[in-house]
Parts: sequence; structure tokens; C-alpha cells
Amino acid sequence: MPPAHTKPRLIRDYVHAKTAVVDDQWATVGTANLDGVSLSLSEQEYAARTFLFGPDRTDPNLRGSEVNAVIHDPAAAADLRKKLWAEHLGLLTTTGDRDFAHPSLQTPPSGGWLKVWNDAATLKVIGLKTAANTVVKSRFLPFPRDAAGVPLFSKEEVSNADPTDRVTFTTQSPFGFLHLLGVNLSAFEVQEIVGSYDHENHKWL
Repeated sequence: MPPAHTKPRLIRDYVHAKTAVVDDQWATVGTANLDGVSLSLSEQEYAARTFLFGPDRTDPNLRGSEVNAVIHDPAAAADLRKKLWAEHLGLLTTTGDRDFAHPSLQTPPSGGWLKVWNDAATLKVIGLKTAANTVVKSRFLPFPRDAAGVPLFSKEEVSNADPTDRVTFTTQSPFGFLHLLGVNLSAFEVQEIVGSYDHENHKWL
């Protein structure tokens, strides 16, 4: 913990990745979202412009574009999966590098690959609840759910400061998301917005 901070910091992290790996056989990395609109953006955008502005005001040569690399090499697809999963699951070697050879990444357990992710997410929440100053290496949390297991997007509760006041917690906010998971926010310094990171000099700006 840096000297300037009296509590552990939780920083909102937005991963804007366009990557997919299917059964360690096929992978894609690029700018397109994996949906019909983005994968066929050129045609979709032209159709939208024609609808909005009319064919006379739409240049058929003005098209949106997306670029994706498609990998049909099973070894390369599996290697990409292991590298990504090692980072997000927090599987590290003794020297702190991503452990691509970790047993958890080689073959799915009896509960399938989803069990690996659910177990890691559960341990992350337990760590935040019971040991605020201990870093759990995984980099993701489960989505909040109610007692019946239904995804919990928001919840209205009575304010601790004023019993007559009601507060709505929503997963759109890092504070609300953590609260709905049952994390004690007073134990942390939650930062929703941070500055840019200078990768060349290895510091936050």
C-alpha cells in the first residue's frame, strides 16, 4: 500500500478486448465485436446511412471497417487462451510471471471450465470480505445475485445515516457493485476514475 493511502485501493478496470477462442481450435483478435452488426459493419453502416439520408446523399464508397485476425492453428489458439487466462485468473510463477503451464489451464475439471472461473471469482470476493489487505491475484468478480441466484442489477435499501431515507445501489457503479456483493466499502478506497498509465516509465500520470 503506498504511504499516501491509508486503505487498500480498489480501482475500476475496463477491459475493452475483442478476442475469442473456441475449443482451443480457432481464435480471433481484432476490432470487431462478436455480433452480426460489428462483423458486417460495412454493410450495416451503408444501409443505415441510406435509411437516414437517402441513397442520393450516401456515398457507396464510404464504408465503416473492422479488421480481425483469424487463427485456425489449434496450438496458437490454445496458447492465446492460456496466456489470457493465466493473467485474469492470477496464475503466476514464483517469479511473478504468468504461468502458462499451470495445471488449471491444461484440461477442464469435472465441472468444466466455468467451474475454474466461478471458483476464482468466489475466492476473490471472500478475500475482499475477510482480508482487505491481502491481494487475491485473480482480476475479476462474480456478478451480484439475490438469494435465489437471480442476477441483481440494483437494490433499494434503507440508508444507515437516515432510516427514513432509501438508497438505490446499482451494478453500474463500482460502489454499488461491491456493496451488492456484500463487501464492506469502509475498508477500502474505491476509485472509479484514474489517470492514464505511462507504460514507458511505469507510473500513473
